[in-house]
Amino acid sequence: GDRAHWDPIYAAIIVAHEIGHLLGFDHVDSSNSTCKCPWENFMCVMQPRSFFWRDSVPTSFDSCNMKLLINNPKSCLLDCDKPFINSNRPVCGNNLREEGEDCDCGFEESCILMGRRTCCNPSTCTFVNPTYQCDEGTCCDKCRFKRGNICKEPTDECDLPDFCGGDHSYCEDNYKMNGVRCASDSAYCSDGLCMTKNKYCNLLFPHSNSSYSDTCYAFASSYTNRACTGLT
Repeated sequence: GDRAHWDPIYAAIIVAHEIGHLLGFDHVDSSNSTCKCPWENFMCVMQPRSFFWRDSVPTSFDSCNMKLLINNPKSCLLDCDKPFINSNRPVCGNNLREEGEDCDCGFEESCILMGRRTCCNPSTCTFVNPTYQCDEGTCCDKCRFKRGNICKEPTDECDLPDFCGGDHSYCEDNYKMNGVRCASDSAYCSDGLCMTKNKYCNLLFPHSNSSYSDTCYAFASSYTNRACTGLT
């Protein structure tokens, strides 16, 4: 696992493997003797496990996945509305948690690299321990949901501190109700931001001056379709 942090070859294999998934490739089925790698005695990029990396580096995709690509030229890249491979079954190892999976941290090396192997078994997409609840997220600590911890400090006058709820691993974004006054009653809160006239104008002209005229603000508030009545 530590080697992947500094070995560019390991990083390249991870990228190649994940690109294979983006192209619709499944992991190599070791029980299918018809799926071969072009180079004898070498493993394929889409191998589900990474133990072989210690002895050899996979340099090519297997014949079965390549046949799928060749028989469907350009479809996976040019027709974005249709998936390259139509499959309703979950795929363990694609880094997407799907129905029936506790977790999915990708193939083993990427799972170790991301620090999720302690909680998630990449071979079965199940938790290592049946009492575990999560394998990633700001509110996931030692494979269990955190409760009551601050997961994000306020970043604006209209923002609120966010706490881990104890029933999920992500940090919810909470903020003051839209329309609450801020900036000494000269502006209103909008989606967690105190939208002063300068902030409005910065949305449209981010590389311009830091201070804007009332005319610019009137245009910006109209353009962004926000309620600004009474603001000067």
